[in-house]
Amino acid sequence: MLTKNREDILICVGLVFIAGCVCMASPLNPFSGIDPGIDSSVFMTIAQGMLRGKTPYIDFFDHKGPLIYFIDAAGLALGGFTGVYLIELFFMCVSIIFAYKTARFFGGKLAAFFGTGLSFCILCSLFKGNYTEEYALPFIFISLYLFVKYYFTGIELKKIQIFVTGACFGCSLLLRPNMFAVWASFCIVIFVQKMARKEYLLSFRYALFFLLGLVAVLSPVFAYLAVTQSLDECIWQYIGFNFIYTTSSSARTSATFFNFAKYVYIFINKSSVIPLIVSLVLLFRKPAGMKTGFCIAYALAIVLSLFFTAMSRRNYIRYCMVLIPLFVPAFTICMSCLFRLFSSAKHVYVKYGVPVLVMCVFLNPQMVGMAKSVYSVIHSNTKSRLQQIGEFIYANTKDDDAITVFGNMSVLYLYSGRESASKYIYQFPLITYRTEILDEYIYDLKRTKPALIIVTRYVARLQECCPSLYSMLENEYTECFNTPEGEKYPIVIFKRKQTEL
Repeated sequence: MLTKNREDILICVGLVFIAGCVCMASPLNPFSGIDPGIDSSVFMTIAQGMLRGKTPYIDFFDHKGPLIYFIDAAGLALGGFTGVYLIELFFMCVSIIFAYKTARFFGGKLAAFFGTGLSFCILCSLFKGNYTEEYALPFIFISLYLFVKYYFTGIELKKIQIFVTGACFGCSLLLRPNMFAVWASFCIVIFVQKMARKEYLLSFRYALFFLLGLVAVLSPVFAYLAVTQSLDECIWQYIGFNFIYTTSSSARTSATFFNFAKYVYIFINKSSVIPLIVSLVLLFRKPAGMKTGFCIAYALAIVLSLFFTAMSRRNYIRYCMVLIPLFVPAFTICMSCLFRLFSSAKHVYVKYGVPVLVMCVFLNPQMVGMAKSVYSVIHSNTKSRLQQIGEFIYANTKDDDAITVFGNMSVLYLYSGRESASKYIYQFPLITYRTEILDEYIYDLKRTKPALIIVTRYVARLQECCPSLYSMLENEYTECFNTPEGEKYPIVIFKRKQTEL
């Protein structure tokens, strides 16, 4: 038999291994053959600009929170794409460790290990790499652990623990504004319970230290934005534009009730029905030892997570990543039940193997999805193709030349090492929701006169979607590069006629 210390070491090694497997689905892993995702490329382009002295929201337009740019800037300074990947891996390890610590409240070591592992298998099938949702996970997991610990130990949270939950909430807000379901649900339930018990002083202490944690995180970021005079632009791009983005007529046509139903469908069929069922069972048939407050908060967290996810009104499956922390308690409870069901079996393979097999069979689509995600990232060849185009851009421009990429392929700034001629490093879907952005973009090009204009995906209908750019290319530029016929995403590069390359 293994000693307690050896068991803990093996579990820790297993958890880190699972975290590594999930991160292998990231396009930034050293063995990847796929280029970084669209949003990931935008974040790293802005982060690269920060390392060169530029300022987010002033020199670049984007509608994500500022924390993602600081994370990517740290990664790029650490070691380029690999540095960002190492930060991803660190965040994932923190997430899985606190996921396991949370799971231990719902089952033994083995049940907690498999409950955590199966949850992260589902995460891998949603994982795209270097997105705001993944960086929010450790903050959600840490806070969930503290909330669960509060209910299951019956011990009041310490000041530092309350402070940490507020700080984690602040970090989540600085990534994306709609990932706070766990904090909303548990804080509301805890506050109502404290008030119902007339524990007013304790309620005040909880609220005070939570707000102190929140302010401690927000203050340095707001100070940076104030010093760089980018606070107004940050508020407009992060809050104002996002409001337009989620309430526009094009968003409403595919949203409202039907969009909410779509996410319920994804939650049930692609991410398993288990958490939803478990939350309802806990709520209406509270097992022995399960606190009523936790049952209510847990069910409310699932409902709010679905609602806030649906509020984005976009068909991006990665948005469901923030639901994964809520899978861990449910899967651990199920594994505990299965282990108890087969506890009387004499053969060790039946006693432990059958419960694991049952869960794996039930979650077979997610297990297959995990394997497919890793395989597609490693065996793709899009990175090498875009790197070659980046090398062409680099070879045919000078160090102080600016370029522009029309479309949404910011990765070409990264692969070429060249600066953008406009703050709008991508234009789609921005100009779909605010047509003034296109006018500002064209004004930037007329003012900066980029050495190269790279047109991606929109080549065939450029005259229709941007006649002013089409006219500029006709009069001032000449074609110097075109991808072979049949390419899925054609790229055409134009150079200024008066520029010697």
